[in-house]
Amino acid sequence: MTPGPSAGRAKLTLRIAAALATIQAIAHCILFMRSLPGPGSPAWSLAQAMRVQAGPEHSTYWGMYFGYGLLSALTAALVAGLIWLGAAFANDCRTMARWLIGLVGTAVVLHAIVIGAYFFRVPLWFDLLVAALLAIGWMQLRE
Repeated sequence: MTPGPSAGRAKLTLRIAAALATIQAIAHCILFMRSLPGPGSPAWSLAQAMRVQAGPEHSTYWGMYFGYGLLSALTAALVAGLIWLGAAFANDCRTMARWLIGLVGTAVVLHAIVIGAYFFRVPLWFDLLVAALLAIGWMQLRE
């Protein structure tokens, strides 16, 4: 299948989605690191209480919370990279691009559901916008 105008539109749509996902990953990392409670903050006593051992190893609730925050930023960066990769496939292998974008899009929608249920709204809007762009790109790859 030769690349046509729809493949070019899909590539642009997916690159925009990848850029938004990259901004989300960077923002998550920066905001997470800046929001760590310090002495005197209202959350300091909670953070200190979370430093009790939580598992058989040397894990603490605080360590798991902090590690999960870092893993979330890393996962967001991975999602951005996968979207970028899907955009690269758009010209040469639409079938592969559609599978990859479909898989990543499903993960982004599921992430949005969790964000909507347990977190604040700003990352939800990013997820919804990225999911919408992925859906548009996926449809453009069908043309």
